[in-house]
Amino acid sequence: MVSNIVYVQVLGRNLESVINQAMDLKGKWGDQFVSVEHLMLALSDDPRFGAAMFKAEGITHDKLEKVRGITHTRTHTHARTGS
Repeated sequence: MVSNIVYVQVLGRNLESVINQAMDLKGKWGDQFVSVEHLMLALSDDPRFGAAMFKAEGITHDKLEKVRGITHTRTHTHARTGS
């Protein structure tokens, strides 16, 4: 019987790269957390899948950056539905 085995789930390299790039953008822009904008921009640079997907739809990294604008992600907000 083998004991003391540690199992670690590791993201695929490409997904890990996208997430790391999103975290780099978060820091570059002075944001407090990674948001959808960071992930979309990072995915638009992904050579394996994201860049081709966005290109097929006519979406460039520059266009995505313009949509993001100069706002900062500082707080988490949740939409509430009225009852």
